[in-house]
Amino acid sequence: MSNLFLSSAPAYGAGMTETRPLHVRATPRQKRSRETFERILEAASELIHERGSDALKLTEVAVKADVPIGSVYRYFPNKRAILAKLAKEYFKQFNEDLSTSAMDATDLVSLEQSMRRMTWRLFRRFQNEPVLRDVLSGCEADRDIEEINLADSRESGDRLYERFVELGGEPSPTKRIECFMMCHLSGSAFRMALAIPPEESDLLVERFNEMVLGQLFD
Repeated sequence: MSNLFLSSAPAYGAGMTETRPLHVRATPRQKRSRETFERILEAASELIHERGSDALKLTEVAVKADVPIGSVYRYFPNKRAILAKLAKEYFKQFNEDLSTSAMDATDLVSLEQSMRRMTWRLFRRFQNEPVLRDVLSGCEADRDIEEINLADSRESGDRLYERFVELGGEPSPTKRIECFMMCHLSGSAFRMALAIPPEESDLLVERFNEMVLGQLFD
């Protein structure tokens, strides 16, 4: 899922350096292992909701998930790996939403309408899900996760561009970059919208849509 949600944000913490392991140690295959894995992620999400990602501790995740600390370390070497996994899940959800919205379009007019609706849908989600905001807002401060996110944004942008061309849009490097921008810069607009008075936030998102999508479909 791209940087649709991301923008400037504080780092995870002093100990969260880019040299520490980022990926999960093992992929659960058996049903019981998958259930444990999911409980760990659910517990981490609940703790982030309560205290924020900076305060997340693996020992507390284990207690919340009601699993031995060794079970947490079996899959996640550190807090950073948990946050990366949660972020990747959000990236995946965005990609699925983008693909569905793009494929449902039958012409350029309906594609533009679908993208505008998707932007609003994701902004409302960003408003209403503090865990999503916390996890994804911190990703930009982590170089490794941001590289993954940038690549994901490019892939999403390419998918949107390909559909744009399929439906009759004029192919050009400029249009491809505009699709990339739409997928990667929305998070900055969302964060800005939440930082200003509520009566201005919807107008800001509306103008962002017009600036990016209005230019793309001009």
